[in-house]
Amino acid sequence: MRITLPSARVLGIPELLAHIFSLSTRQANAVHARVCKEWSDAALDILWRRVTNVAHLMRLLSPLQAEYDEDGDVTWFFVKEGGDITTSDWARLKSYARRVRTLVVEHSASTLHKSVFEEIKIGNGDFLDLLPNLQRLEWYIDPYYFHLFTDKKVTHLTMRLDPQDALHKCVFEIIQDIPKFLPHLESLTLQSPSHYEHISNDLLETQLPEVETLDDIHNAIATSLQSLPLLSHVSLPKCFLVSKVVQQLSTLNKLTSTETSLPLSPCEATFPLALAADSFISMTRLIFSMTFARATECFVQSNHPPNIVHLELVSTIIEPERDYARLLEVLSDSYPSLEVLVLDFKQRREVDVEPTVHTAITFRSLRPILCCSKLKTLILRHYFPFILEHDDILSIARALHSIETLLLNESPHALLKPTFPIGTLLVFRTHCPRLKRLGLYFGTGTKHIPITVPEGCLSKISSLKLGASRADPCFDVGCFLNDVCPKAFLSFSSYRSGKYRGLGSRISKEWNTVLEEREIWRLADIYSEEQMKTNNLAHVVPPRLRLEILKGNFYKQEKEKIAREKELFREQIYQETMDEEGG
Repeated sequence: MRITLPSARVLGIPELLAHIFSLSTRQANAVHARVCKEWSDAALDILWRRVTNVAHLMRLLSPLQAEYDEDGDVTWFFVKEGGDITTSDWARLKSYARRVRTLVVEHSASTLHKSVFEEIKIGNGDFLDLLPNLQRLEWYIDPYYFHLFTDKKVTHLTMRLDPQDALHKCVFEIIQDIPKFLPHLESLTLQSPSHYEHISNDLLETQLPEVETLDDIHNAIATSLQSLPLLSHVSLPKCFLVSKVVQQLSTLNKLTSTETSLPLSPCEATFPLALAADSFISMTRLIFSMTFARATECFVQSNHPPNIVHLELVSTIIEPERDYARLLEVLSDSYPSLEVLVLDFKQRREVDVEPTVHTAITFRSLRPILCCSKLKTLILRHYFPFILEHDDILSIARALHSIETLLLNESPHALLKPTFPIGTLLVFRTHCPRLKRLGLYFGTGTKHIPITVPEGCLSKISSLKLGASRADPCFDVGCFLNDVCPKAFLSFSSYRSGKYRGLGSRISKEWNTVLEEREIWRLADIYSEEQMKTNNLAHVVPPRLRLEILKGNFYKQEKEKIAREKELFREQIYQETMDEEGG
């Protein structure tokens, strides 16, 4: 009688086997692929699901040979040792190509020569499905050959467009080809080189080839969008996000997300824009760069997108308090059901001289956000620290009971004195049970650290961003954080230029000391718990003083343990040396 174990029956279910392999490493799946036919098929599907180097695919067709130029860049060519590529070579390639779901063609120093693509074009044809199950394509090199790897099943396309790299075809012609080869696209991301974020459209026009203009590109994008009715996500650089393109985006009934791919390049010239009453009816997610004053003008319009629940706005200027407050007021009125709100500040370049006018963002400016009780993520940043008191943080915690990520300007560029103590962390214990990521810029000092705290009261916090907060005294701050949020990953940001450079160095030194001793403190906690149980001190000695009392004995034990390990290691080395000499 044959007995089948339950585990064997589970591994015989293809869906469960594929899920288990998806949690394994590439090395482990390479081993799984050699076990049996069933395991091989499932493991190979995982191994080839995402291909980040197209050369790996091409080697299945024919060996590749590298050639180096003067700069050390590598170009790969086909090596046809046995003559032309045969039918069996194509069959071998397709047996693996059918497993590919995501293909990433990187813009790197190691690239395929155009002769490789031409070989595919000749032997495979323009319209033959080379990757029949491809769903996502990311193309960062000359887009002339991108259609060779496309399939009508592709729903996500990311493409880098640089007029200077488009050697064989104009950019607007490539954009016009997108609906032709990918009619069922749901996500379209067009990127441009990062240096374009500082170039105006007039200057960009001068860098285009003579055979095309920027208006040709804009018309091609608008026409392509019209032919892609299934689009739900579109990301475009500022130079492509002009009024005619926005007008076309507003007519896409399934569009839920729009963003600009260059956050440091504000879209000032395009907005606000007169749109129809039913524009962007399905849009729920919006990410773009703009001054807060201009953004406010957009959101006070009667035809603003009505259903936004995820909004990210990046400003490149030091926003005055009135604009910050006015924007939050308008957003709280227009979108009371917001779930994600990010108001960020990014500098185009380092500011060595601090602005003469200090823009203080006070709680009065932030108060409108308390009306958005459904917020799950709130990230607010500014050049200067927020002027918040302990009671202000308490009010925010009470209002945002569903918050999961809360970052309140934890790392301001100007390191002025914080206005609330580290003990303020405890207000989130009662009012924010779902909080997982927290970032605050708080002040420290022995008198501000609570003597007794409920241990592990913020144990659900997985990430605590300390930003530019001080950790002085290091031992007391470390003990407090270890008791309050023992599972949290601590991070800080100390790099500063100009007059804050010295203070940034001190912050880095303080937090590095805390982080280096964090693991020892965790071990000390385990040790001290056992000691307190034995000596009945669990409810007598405060957590901060407990480690001070017991650390001497703990470090003595750790030191003796390390000494014993070193002695055993020396004896092992000595014995191996003697064996080698005797041999």
